[in-house]
Amino acid sequence: MKKTKFMLALLIVVSLIAVSFIGCAPEEDPLEEPEEEPEEVTEPEEEVEEPDEIVGEPTVIYGGAAWLGHYPTIVGMEAGTFEDQGIRVSFQEFGTSAGRMGALAAGQIDVASSGSIGAMGLMAAGHTDFYAIGTQDSYATLEGLVAPTEIETVEDLEGKQIAVTFASSAHNLLIDILDQHGLTEDDVELINLSVYDMITAMQSDEIDAAVAWTPAFEQLAELEDTHVLATAADFTLFQEYGVGPGPDLLVASKKFVDENPELARKFFQGFFDAIDFIEENPEQAAEYLTVLTGLEHETQIAALEEITWYSLEDQYEFMVEPGSFVEGLNMLSAFMIEHGIEDREVDVEEWVNVEALPLD
Repeated sequence: MKKTKFMLALLIVVSLIAVSFIGCAPEEDPLEEPEEEPEEVTEPEEEVEEPDEIVGEPTVIYGGAAWLGHYPTIVGMEAGTFEDQGIRVSFQEFGTSAGRMGALAAGQIDVASSGSIGAMGLMAAGHTDFYAIGTQDSYATLEGLVAPTEIETVEDLEGKQIAVTFASSAHNLLIDILDQHGLTEDDVELINLSVYDMITAMQSDEIDAAVAWTPAFEQLAELEDTHVLATAADFTLFQEYGVGPGPDLLVASKKFVDENPELARKFFQGFFDAIDFIEENPEQAAEYLTVLTGLEHETQIAALEEITWYSLEDQYEFMVEPGSFVEGLNMLSAFMIEHGIEDREVDVEEWVNVEALPLD
């Protein structure tokens, strides 16, 4: 396997995470999608490293994490799909979508995948300095509600302590699942935790249940005497329209795309070529990914099998005509307003720009 600076850096990151996991839970979780919907753009949570200059090789700065939405970038950097386009990608890690979106809005990164809730938070606040480009995946069975086996049904959660990351896709999922079973947030005690903190909290009986996403979701479900009560596949909008509680959204800096349209197209060509590589070579892709995710190889393979990947050719239909994905995000916005999670509705169509994609 090719050894790169990127892989070495990821090994260091994973080692640091493991040390923090044994001692005390980290404040920033590289596995975590947005904890909050930003009301305003602030300084990015992490300092963005300047990529090394390589003569003749244009560089795209990508904001990512260990979440599955970033798998194509990680794999593409290792499998050479970006190199095939004559470009280099610098992977900058952010603990949350909020930090990632803040860096994008500040012009410190060029492209990212974001949990749609984090991106829609900036939209609701009126920021127009980024584009919504497309969506790369669906992961309904890789996020869900886990509880000890003694809690047999969702109804049994009444009066229990449930860990969830507030203002996240998991939060949306929990509210909906409780509602489907005749419960509200007032009927349970919600504990705001990062997904990595949930594992130790469950092991020490500090919480009664948890809602998490991959890879923490699998790790919780694999604990002794736990089981899955619900997944994102049970989310009402997913059942009716195929829209998850917080789907991934590809975003790009408006300045970057407007000033470098050809470079943007080359990046997204390499990105979607990496998705083809993952589908055709899951074993090899898993080897690239486990360095960052920390999952066992077989568990990583199983996770890849649960992901529905979308192609470059799917994007026009999703984003423009008929725009089914954009319509779904608007329904998700209405859902969050209805349940008091957000107070400003957005029309995602106003941020769409598929001209950054090599569709012709």
